[in-house]
Amino acid sequence: MSQSLREETLKLLHLGHFGIERTNQLARTIVYWPGIDKDIHDLCKSCDSYCEHQNNPPKAPVHRSMFPEKPWSQINIDHAINFMGSNWMIIVDAFSKYPCIHLTQSPSTKSTIEPR
Repeated sequence: MSQSLREETLKLLHLGHFGIERTNQLARTIVYWPGIDKDIHDLCKSCDSYCEHQNNPPKAPVHRSMFPEKPWSQINIDHAINFMGSNWMIIVDAFSKYPCIHLTQSPSTKSTIEPR
């Protein structure tokens, strides 16, 4: 592949300014030449957009759940598997943060929802 064709291909790969890793992934699905990883690295490092955002990724939005109106209207459940030799189901009231801890035979769905 000629150098001018490689340069044109690199420009097309980098159109979205994805960065080094994503551009490498994209390139591996459609094209190859010896030294392509270095060429992609050099291209991304010279990109103003990449340099501006590489150490400043966008912050993930925080989704806070609604605070429950009364006790036991919302609960959180998890399993502690093989903790101290046993399986435990932990239930926490989201309103009061009161924990209930129950010994279980298994962390399976059937064991979790079956009444005692």
